[in-house]
Amino acid sequence: MPRKWTLKYGSAAVLAASIIIVVALFANPNLLNQTSASASFLVLSTDPPTVPAGTTLLNLTYSDVSLHLTYLNGTAAWLPVNASGTVNLFSLVNMTQTIASTTIPSGSAVDKIQFTIADVDAVVNGTTYNVTALSNTLIVSVANSQVNQTLSGVLVDFNPTLVQIQATDANGTLVYYYVLVPSATATIVGDLSREHMKVGTIIERSEERRV
Repeated sequence: MPRKWTLKYGSAAVLAASIIIVVALFANPNLLNQTSASASFLVLSTDPPTVPAGTTLLNLTYSDVSLHLTYLNGTAAWLPVNASGTVNLFSLVNMTQTIASTTIPSGSAVDKIQFTIADVDAVVNGTTYNVTALSNTLIVSVANSQVNQTLSGVLVDFNPTLVQIQATDANGTLVYYYVLVPSATATIVGDLSREHMKVGTIIERSEERRV
């Protein structure tokens, strides 16, 4: 084949490949974010619960953790985090527990966190009760959401209220039910240690630096 035809078809192939890449990026703009440096990002939980007298345990089972990210290119999307487990909210007074760990592009912003409350149990005066949560899905806005460190996280500060309700069953017997009114705030924190990275780790709460 003459050299001019080789150059012609070679240039056409390069042009076609460039068009395919551009189209792919427009179809999935989050591909642009994959080229940026990544940062380890943790979800920490702490809790000052409001409970009736005699409450000695408050277990909350969570699942379907997701972070809402705004990437450097301006696009925004929910990032699912493969995390679920159970925390004893009574054990987190002045403590933090790592409940999820993931990586996100450095420089992106986390402005919301969402998770499902799958189950709640409480022990009141020695009796275990299955608690009804008023809402099974909790979405919390995150303050100071810009992430610029290689290891940072979001601290979810639970402040739920456990409410006792009296009722009468079909036999006219007085029974007690418990309802959880979920509430939480969240903020980005930095200066975390490697100890925080293991999911399930409980560490005495220090004054984590807000970032």
